[in-house]
Amino acid sequence: MNRRIGQVALVVSDQQQSAEFYAEVFGMDHIFGTSEFRGPEVDRVQQMEHVASSTRWLIDDRDMFQLEIFQFDNPRSRPLPEDHDLTDEGYNRVIIAVKSLEQTSAAAVDAGATMVALLCDDQPDHATHGLLRDRDGILLELVENPKLVPGDRPAGIIGLGITSRDLPTTVEDMCDGFGFTPCADRFQHGVFWQEGGRLERLQTLRLDDMYLVVSQYQDSRPRAADYRLGDIGVMNFAVCFADAADFNTCYAKTQQMGMQS
Repeated sequence: MNRRIGQVALVVSDQQQSAEFYAEVFGMDHIFGTSEFRGPEVDRVQQMEHVASSTRWLIDDRDMFQLEIFQFDNPRSRPLPEDHDLTDEGYNRVIIAVKSLEQTSAAAVDAGATMVALLCDDQPDHATHGLLRDRDGILLELVENPKLVPGDRPAGIIGLGITSRDLPTTVEDMCDGFGFTPCADRFQHGVFWQEGGRLERLQTLRLDDMYLVVSQYQDSRPRAADYRLGDIGVMNFAVCFADAADFNTCYAKTQQMGMQS
């Protein structure tokens, strides 16, 4: 099996500004995009009517990986709620490995990001994690770990955080359905993401060189009933396959498990 998380997609309010931000701060390259993404099949897939959006694609040094940045002209994207919280159900952050937390955090703030917090592990005078929000309020967790950033780039996206109201089911879906593997909490999220003792469970999952950190919190708010895929925030991630046969096998397995296309 040769699968990986090959795409992380964000919905933003200003596509050009966001593409410039992620390129300048994290050393990604803008390679292509679509000026118009619409039609009946798009409506069906994205579960909205008369969808009209455009995208930009950024890459790093890895094969089969891209950051996809969406901007919706219709329906207009709603911003993240002011009270949006890490413990709310759904995607909650993009996890990015950096060579230098100090340098990358400073570059991000200079480019319009907002610093939220610096977190230390075993050395109280040296922060290893930085929490920032980009121009749209999307939470970015910067993890200082040069070994995870090969080559000359300053940073690399290594995963996503997800809050689930039923962690065992989410873990089963990801592992049995898509081939993720449970692994140790290598980023100390069990320490950093307690949220005042509300953290009930946490499991880190791995697929190739990418991670999903799944958390379950007490009194976690469910996703809003009127949530739309085009709302500002993390839109989705994509699992990529090396060949069609493996894709077909995985698709059949997820349908047998009760997932819906």
